[in-house]
Amino acid sequence: MRGLRVVIWPLGLMALAGSAAAADMPVKAPPPAATAYDWTGVYLGGHIGYAAGSSRWSAMPTGAAGPALNGSLDLFNSFNAFNGMGSYFEGFQAGYNYMMRSRWLFGVEADVSFPSTITGSPILSSATTGTANYAETVEFSGTLRGRLGYAPNLGTTHWLLYATGGLAYGGINSNETFTVGAATAINNFNTTRAGWTLGGGVEGSLGHNWSAKLEYLYMDFGTFNNGFTGVAPFTPIA
Repeated sequence: MRGLRVVIWPLGLMALAGSAAAADMPVKAPPPAATAYDWTGVYLGGHIGYAAGSSRWSAMPTGAAGPALNGSLDLFNSFNAFNGMGSYFEGFQAGYNYMMRSRWLFGVEADVSFPSTITGSPILSSATTGTANYAETVEFSGTLRGRLGYAPNLGTTHWLLYATGGLAYGGINSNETFTVGAATAINNFNTTRAGWTLGGGVEGSLGHNWSAKLEYLYMDFGTFNNGFTGVAPFTPIA
């Protein structure tokens, strides 16, 4: 699953105060030194974003002769202003940053997101197995990531550029409905899947212990097998 996040959070530690001293001679004091902004500290906050992605699948009949079926589910759903549904998500994150004197930053972050409608549902059909509707829905997702960044010293403008990656996890619901003649069978599975994520972003200080960031994450939840039983059994792989 690919995700684009826009995140606003409060920083755990603000900039250190600068200082200036008057010269020994009776002249006007020099202007204050530029504030040295330090990203070190604990933070927490919330985020909102939009996701797009796909899930490749194959289905092999186990009780009837016939070729395997395969395809791909498009999990993206555009925003519907009438019912408020779409492939957006909301969630929370927390983490810790440590910035070195060289202005390189090391950090760790954990987050969890709850999607609106990140789901796809194609129709499968063959002469030997009848018609089936296979659907996958992301119920929740989250990550545990490291961050490596650099904060350029731009005076009063405070930015952080970073790369991030680590563990991704997601709760996936798989549902399939078979129809053969007048008979119908429904199978449903809920699984928690682990995978990986990579991405990057840019973060800027808003002042008063707040910052905002724009982040891109690519998530891969791996492969799993479900055995569906009914009038026309398949073994889908998603």
